[in-house]
Amino acid sequence: MYKQPQRVPMRAGSLLIWDQRVAHGSRPNNSTRPRYVQFVKMFPSINLRSERAKNRGQLIKDKVELAGVDLTDLGKKLFALKAWASAHTKVPRAKAKKKT
Repeated sequence: MYKQPQRVPMRAGSLLIWDQRVAHGSRPNNSTRPRYVQFVKMFPSINLRSERAKNRGQLIKDKVELAGVDLTDLGKKLFALKAWASAHTKVPRAKAKKKT
């Protein structure tokens, strides 16, 4: 596994997201440019009891307002401040490529 690293070139300001179950790591940064890391943990909100989810949502809302941040629609959905499309709403999906 250690002999098969895959370099992931990215532009400044880009965000790389992976599943924590996937083997990952980084090499030492020998450049003069700093590299910043932000760890984010997400999980389905269905795993939370309704009272805990409500309290967490209020806490996040308070923190976002205190920071003076304007969230996008996606940000609001990710922080459970806005509902995702209901099960009855058609959500467009990318078409799978056929294997040749």
